[in-house]
Amino acid sequence: MGIFVPSKTKKAPVAVKSDVDDAIRKKTESNTRTIRLLLLIITATLVVLGTMMMLLGISVYSHYKSFFLFLGSSRMTMTPSILTAFIGSVLMIVSIFGFVGSWKLSTFMVNLCAFTLMLLFFLQIVVVILAFSTVGDQIWSHIDVPVEIYRDPQIQRKIDMLQHNVSI
Repeated sequence: MGIFVPSKTKKAPVAVKSDVDDAIRKKTESNTRTIRLLLLIITATLVVLGTMMMLLGISVYSHYKSFFLFLGSSRMTMTPSILTAFIGSVLMIVSIFGFVGSWKLSTFMVNLCAFTLMLLFFLQIVVVILAFSTVGDQIWSHIDVPVEIYRDPQIQRKIDMLQHNVSI
């Protein structure tokens, strides 16, 4: 039997760079670029969607603002068109924040944008549920009062204008 004598000089492990390592690194970089591009496209789409929501809310409000006064908006401070414009502006601001975060490769900004968009989504679901559960009673309470006083010429003109413009 031989006796094993360890050598006094230790050799450092040699890192061999292989073609497999290069392929894995290139594949990872490609995946990262693809994810970044998808984030940029999604956030840019959300910016456009937020802008469209904001413009839609403003245009509906400007077109039907006389009807909001007719329906008694003194009791109704937040109309659906104002709410749509507000949510659209918040969506646009948050999406711009996410676009800048994905452009600058900031994980914090992208995560904060995703969290805020999730909260905004749940807020929209709650608003829709509340709107559909209470809107019927509010509409009838606003319409019953003007119909009872239809003999007033000013109210009569407003009701006739409402019927003419909404039916077209």
